[in-house]
Amino acid sequence: MSVGDRILSAVKDLILVRDELSRTTETVRGLETDVRDHEVRLVRLETLVEVAGGAPSRPRLPRR
Repeated sequence: MSVGDRILSAVKDLILVRDELSRTTETVRGLETDVRDHEVRLVRLETLVEVAGGAPSRPRLPRR
């Protein structure tokens, strides 16, 4: 294999890696959006559980 062939092979590999990195970046951006959506939904659920299972808002008088 000549030096020129090795250089062309290296350039081809570099282009393939760059393309793969671009696709991976787009995938990660999509996942970031999904994670943020899930985070918002989780906060809503946590709030609902806290409100539903929390202490009464007014203290009750003891029974006699």
